[in-house]
Amino acid sequence: RMSGKIRREKGTISFEDLRATVYDGEVRMSGTLGNLGAEPAVRVNLSARGVETSEFLQKVSSFGNYLSGRGTVSLDVAGSRESLAEFLRTAEGSGSIRIADGRIGGVDLQALAAGAAEGRAGAAGGGPRGDTPFRELSAAVTLGSGRMRLADLQLVSGSMELLGDAEIGLSDHTLECLGTLWLSRELSAGPPWS
Repeated sequence: RMSGKIRREKGTISFEDLRATVYDGEVRMSGTLGNLGAEPAVRVNLSARGVETSEFLQKVSSFGNYLSGRGTVSLDVAGSRESLAEFLRTAEGSGSIRIADGRIGGVDLQALAAGAAEGRAGAAGGGPRGDTPFRELSAAVTLGSGRMRLADLQLVSGSMELLGDAEIGLSDHTLECLGTLWLSRELSAGPPWS
């Protein structure tokens, strides 16, 4: 279902308060499809609530294999509309993200941190495989130069909380994170944390 105002004028398509039901959630957008200098561009103010993150991400990138949960997003962004790869390379903007009741697939952050605490070689490399379930993941988001910066990142599960900053390479698929891991009292009393 979609509703809103759309108009075309001098080669630019404008949309105002466009609402749609997407991946079990509500999305609202305002913006333009036109040119950014000589380049075809999209400028959009986007807000989404209750969107199934993995379903959406699987349509646009491989991130859908690694992140799931119900997402709430607020984002002002501009970039090329030539292709998804070009958009990820040129996109600039800012906003916030919150994902509830999800999981990060492919890495067990708690086991990775435990390996580092024990001083195991290679703990920070490939790391232990598995998943990291969470109650909430939230951050302030900034896009630019092909990178997504997550400030004030907070990842909360029943047994741990990770606070810090992260940076995701949208083109080279890298992730860097610097933060503090807080553990439950029961976990922190046992090895290797003790």
